[in-house]
Amino acid sequence: MNKIRTSLIMPCLGILVIMLIILLMADGKQATFARNQVSQPSPVSGTFGLDSGNYACNQRANALQAMRFQNTVGSGDIIRLELLFSSPNSSGKVRMGVYADNNGTPGNLLLDAGEAEVSDGWISLKTQELPVIFNEYYWLAFNLKNENVIVYQDPEPANSHYRINDYTYGALPTKFPEGALLNNAEYVMRAIVSGYFTLPAVTPASSPIPTITSATPSHPSITTVSGTGQNRTSTPNRINNTKFDITNCRHEIVITIDHTKINLPLTDFPVMIHLSPSSGIGQTDVSAIFKALGDRSKKIAITTSNRTTECNIEIQSWDSLSQQAWLWVKVPYISNIEDTILYLYYDPDQADNDNMAGNTGSIPAEQVWSDHYVMVQHLEETSSGSIGEFIDSTSRHNDGTGFGYPDLKTGKVGSAQYFDGDNDYIIVPDSDDLSLNTTWGLTVSWWLGPTELNWRNNDGSGNYINMLGKGGYPGGWEWVFGLGLQTSQNKPQQINLYHHNTPGGRGIGAGTSLPYTTGEWIYVVGRFDNQNVDILDFYPEGLKTDHNIYNKATGYSDAIEPKNTWSPLTIGTIVTQWQMYEGLIDEVHISNVPRSDDWIKASYYAESDNLVKYQVETSDGEKATITDVPTTVSSASQPAPTENSPTNIINSETIPADKSLTSTIWKPIFIISGVSFAIVFGLLLILWLYHKNTKQD
Repeated sequence: MNKIRTSLIMPCLGILVIMLIILLMADGKQATFARNQVSQPSPVSGTFGLDSGNYACNQRANALQAMRFQNTVGSGDIIRLELLFSSPNSSGKVRMGVYADNNGTPGNLLLDAGEAEVSDGWISLKTQELPVIFNEYYWLAFNLKNENVIVYQDPEPANSHYRINDYTYGALPTKFPEGALLNNAEYVMRAIVSGYFTLPAVTPASSPIPTITSATPSHPSITTVSGTGQNRTSTPNRINNTKFDITNCRHEIVITIDHTKINLPLTDFPVMIHLSPSSGIGQTDVSAIFKALGDRSKKIAITTSNRTTECNIEIQSWDSLSQQAWLWVKVPYISNIEDTILYLYYDPDQADNDNMAGNTGSIPAEQVWSDHYVMVQHLEETSSGSIGEFIDSTSRHNDGTGFGYPDLKTGKVGSAQYFDGDNDYIIVPDSDDLSLNTTWGLTVSWWLGPTELNWRNNDGSGNYINMLGKGGYPGGWEWVFGLGLQTSQNKPQQINLYHHNTPGGRGIGAGTSLPYTTGEWIYVVGRFDNQNVDILDFYPEGLKTDHNIYNKATGYSDAIEPKNTWSPLTIGTIVTQWQMYEGLIDEVHISNVPRSDDWIKASYYAESDNLVKYQVETSDGEKATITDVPTTVSSASQPAPTENSPTNIINSETIPADKSLTSTIWKPIFIISGVSFAIVFGLLLILWLYHKNTKQD
């Protein structure tokens, strides 16, 4: 009996061993096949556009931007648009979209992706799927609801960035508007594409914002489209690895804006800041800032009363030797009920405040003049006849060129230009910005310092000279300021502003009330709306206005019809007439809106250094304080890019193949082997039990 049991057990054990070997072989073959099989194609995602930049700047609200990028990822669908912001104070909304490429310019709208809330860092907006083709060019576009700091890369390919200023935030236009400014610096924006393509191997960079090593970074020229803007460099400020830290700043000056000189509240108003041994309403000595900083003029910051919100600063001039500096700061809100408080921080050990403070022509400086200013000429330059040497402080780049070389003299605000009455003048090329019927609003303000009352190069009859405006060429007459000579028979020593029909001749205008004279500065303001012309005077008793109706559309029979011509703007004369002004001119500001009397009044006091007063530190170094103003210092500051900051050059994600797929050949063998193993194991178990029971018997 034992032999029978043994003869049954041994074959069963042999069969069991064979089944185990088959199972192991099947599992190995299955695993090998799963590794080597060709899976179904899986979608991947990648980006085209920019993933990092080397500068950051304040970008104005209500400006439609478009950048040209090549789709180097593959054919697929755009599923997201992303834009890189760079400030903890980022706020508001951004709208993004995609335009088709039309022979190197933005064409028809392909996608309006909608809007997203703005914050510091990458803002990602999920879009409807937009099919795109590999290696084709597309224009990624955006518009901001609020002004924000955005990262950009400079330089990029020529004419790869188009911009339409003063484009109201909202739905993107179905076709990109004409008349854009263009340059070759691009904001850091990218599109994420999903499709069936192979992603290139990419080694990530170490930082999203590389450190800039060049002391004077180059910036592309801004060229003109449809007569808008000039060929001139906007100088970007560098992004430093360290940031001006207000919370640890050692020195401050308290700036108080006198509310009694403000009739109604003002927003985004440019206030002139004069730093000297005798500054402001109280002629305060603030020269300690020059002893601390020397010529390191960008180691400053100006905040609102909360000591956190920074304001943009234009540094018009800074001379530590003479202890004179002239700055302009854009103040978000000025009250007419109570004094408005600002804080000027400075510290020689701090980093330059490149994001918020810059010299004339830099992007931070241009942001001071973002509210409807289309030309601001400080006339601070030395003339040599170089094209565009007189720099427009606004982003519109209406720069001027000197002829006859007017001389640089002490001005009303910093320096001014002296015109010799023979052949000195400045020409600003024609621009739609400077014509009335572009927006049907225009305000021109400037300071006049005559040194003569009877100019030798006059109209030929000893009555007047035309000396600032757009006109002179046949068929090119628009608006012109004129001065009546002392010997004039009808308007002696009167300042006049006229708008003409394009052939010239008769014009409609207004004139000042009291005669001007030599040895004084006169603030001259001309204002047009859609039917009226005004010229404004300032006297001890307040503002006076002379008014006239100019627009033929009003039905007034003697009125004229303003048109946009090709005449340049000239300062010091009107071309072709050569009636030459002798004396000083300073601070020519032009806005494309009719400024209110309240705005003009505040500008007059600001530019007269009579709007603000200063309070400085005590002699023992204690900071000045103002009662009833919060002095809590916020620790909020913009995080500086670090060496280990993450950067996603390409975001890719591969969907894994189904790992349970096996060969149709080995699958039934696997099943049969498993069943056989179970049967043999059961037989062995039965025999073992039988053997055990028999042995017990």
